[in-house]
Amino acid sequence: MIKKLRLFICFAAVLSFGGQALLAQTSPTAEVTNGRFVTDVDRFSSVNDWADLTMTKWFSYLKMANADSSGVATILLNDDHWEAGAALKLQSVYLGLSYTGTFNNGGHNLGNYTSTAGAPTWDVVNSTGIDMNGATGGYSYSSFSGLLSGTVGINRNNSFGILIGAKDAGWKVTLTESINSMYLPYVVDANGNEGYAMARNGTITPGLEWGAARDMNFGNLSARPKVKVSLAIHYDTDEFVSIGDYTYTDHGNNSITPTVGLDTGGIAVSSGPWGDLKLGADETLAFMIAGDGSGSSSVPWENRIAPYAKFSFTPAGYLGIGAKLRVPVSVGLDGINGFVAVGKVQHSGNYYGLSEDVTSTLDVGIRFAFINGGPLSVITDKLGLSDKLAITGGVKVHLPGYEFNENTSTGARSHAWEGATGRGNDTGGTARQWFQKLSLGFSLNLVPNVMLDCSYDINNAVTGFDNMFANRILSVMLSAKY
Repeated sequence: MIKKLRLFICFAAVLSFGGQALLAQTSPTAEVTNGRFVTDVDRFSSVNDWADLTMTKWFSYLKMANADSSGVATILLNDDHWEAGAALKLQSVYLGLSYTGTFNNGGHNLGNYTSTAGAPTWDVVNSTGIDMNGATGGYSYSSFSGLLSGTVGINRNNSFGILIGAKDAGWKVTLTESINSMYLPYVVDANGNEGYAMARNGTITPGLEWGAARDMNFGNLSARPKVKVSLAIHYDTDEFVSIGDYTYTDHGNNSITPTVGLDTGGIAVSSGPWGDLKLGADETLAFMIAGDGSGSSSVPWENRIAPYAKFSFTPAGYLGIGAKLRVPVSVGLDGINGFVAVGKVQHSGNYYGLSEDVTSTLDVGIRFAFINGGPLSVITDKLGLSDKLAITGGVKVHLPGYEFNENTSTGARSHAWEGATGRGNDTGGTARQWFQKLSLGFSLNLVPNVMLDCSYDINNAVTGFDNMFANRILSVMLSAKY
C-alpha cells in the first residue's frame, strides 16, 4: 500500500507541475466522431465509465493540440491546448487525476518600472493606455480595466479534475478557471501619491459530479444516470484601486450562477441486426444572481431539457457507424425577455456556467478498423498494421431552431427562426451552416497497451467548399496503461 501511495504522489506531482485542465477529457477519436466512438482517455475521468477502463495498476496520457483560427494552417503543434491524465488502482479504490488547459499565459509588460522605496513602481504619467489622473482631476478607470482585453496581465485558462471511484459509482470534483487578472503592486500618480491597483475579468467554476459506473435497472430498462452541480463565480471588470487616501471599488457587474444538471444516460430501447437504439434526456437548471449584493429586480434563469437518441450500427467487425440526435428545449428569463425556445436563436442573456451548445444537432461518427481477415488485410498484414490501425471520421450538422420572446416590461412579443442552410431569413434569425464541423483522424496501437491517437478538425466555420480547409485544428495524443 505504501508503494502505491508513493506512486500516486509521483503522478500528482507530474500533473501539477507547470499548470493546471477541462472538465471532460476527450480523445482525438471522440473528437473526430463527435463522441460516437471513444478510447480509454474518455473513460478514465468519466463518473459513468471509469469502471470500463481495463487496466491492472495505472493509466496515463498526454495530449497536445493547436487551436488556430486565423485561417492559415498551423502545421506544428504549439501550447494552445494541453491535456494530461493519470489513474491508479489503490486496492478497491480507483483514483483519476486530470488537467486541461493552455497553462498560464499572457503578457507581463505592466508598464515602465522604476525603483521607489525598493519596490516596483507603475509610472502612471509616462505609461500609455492607462490614465490614473484624468482630465477632470479625478481618476479614470475605464482605460485601466480595458487593458485586460489586451495582452497585459495574466490569462489563466485551466481546469482540474479529481475522480474517486468505488464499487458501482464515481465522484468527481472539478475546478475550472478562465480569467484575466492584473495586479499592480506599487502605483504612483502625478502628485506622488502611492498605492496599488488590481482588476480581473472571467469566471471560476468549482463543480461536483456523481454517476453510476454500472447499469442501474429500472424495471425492464437500464441506464447509467449522472448528476452534477456547479457554481460559476464571474468577475466582470472587477476592480480595486487604492491611491493615497482615495479608494475605488467596482463589483457591481459580478455574478454567481448556480447550476444543477441531470442526465438519464442512454436507455436501451431496441436492438437487432439493424443496430442499437438508446433514448435519454439531460436537464440543466441555472439562475444568475448579479450585482454587488444590493439586490436585483430580476434574476435571469433557464431550465433546459434536451431529449436525445443514440444509434449505433456495426455491420461488420471492421466497420462501425454511430449517430446522436439532440434537441434542447429551453424556457426561462434573460432579464429582459421571457422565452421559450427549441435551440436558442436571439437569446441575449449571459449565463456564466451554462455555456454548452444549445443548438439542435445531429452528430455522426464512423470508424473503420484494419483487422486480420478484413478488407485490405493483404496489405495491412504485410505492414504489420492489422488489428492496430483504425481510421475515423465525423460530421456535426446544425438543425433549425425557433424561439418565442415576450418583453417583461412592455409585453411586446417576438419570434425568430434560425436557419441551417446559411441563407438567413426574414424574421431576424441568425443564419447557420449545415456542417458545423467536419473531422478526420486515426488511431494506432504502437504496442498492445500504448496508443497514438490523432485528429484533424476543420473547425466550426465551414460555409462552403471554398473555405472547407481554411481553419484547421490538429491534436495528437499518446496513452499508456499497465
